[in-house]
Amino acid sequence: MSDINIISTDILEFFKLDDQSCVDALHQMRELFSEDQASDSDLARFLIARKFDIEKASKLFAAHLEWRAANPLVAKADCLQSLSCKNAYNHGFDLEVS
Repeated sequence: MSDINIISTDILEFFKLDDQSCVDALHQMRELFSEDQASDSDLARFLIARKFDIEKASKLFAAHLEWRAANPLVAKADCLQSLSCKNAYNHGFDLEVS
């Protein structure tokens, strides 16, 4: 685990946190979610979003996992197929490619 290296010093200064409190928060989040569910940087993003409140960050991340399970990522091949069949268009182009 890379621990604190994923949280910038600017963020530490902004929240007035020391390195150890961030590492502790990350370890506590890691106890709740496996490495299959999230990387350290994912967990750090949610901790930062909730000002390092572990309870709020874990609830938000659990809701994110539920949403992600209900809304899987779209495969690149599916996008390319839709574009080639003219079911969808790139931003700035219409059927006449103008």
